[in-house]
Amino acid sequence: MSKQPKNWLENGNWRNAVFKDTQTGQKITINGIEKYLGKDVYKKAVEPFKNYNELKKIKIKYKGNETSMFNALRERFIERKTIERFGL
Repeated sequence: MSKQPKNWLENGNWRNAVFKDTQTGQKITINGIEKYLGKDVYKKAVEPFKNYNELKKIKIKYKGNETSMFNALRERFIERKTIERFGL
């Protein structure tokens, strides 16, 4: 396993992370995680992160201020049931 850096985000340290499967002992890198999980499982695992990024891109106005859809949902300006009615 790799040594844990003080700051994972600094200088792209997260890219160099090495994890260990405790059952098999297999070492897993960020670049090898898709192969380790399999394409279907990997695709399903990263989907929430893609959704998160898309929600940050959608801009709406709430009480005269522009905000992202992500922030509106996080701050509960908009209820999840309302969003689901629009098929989102």
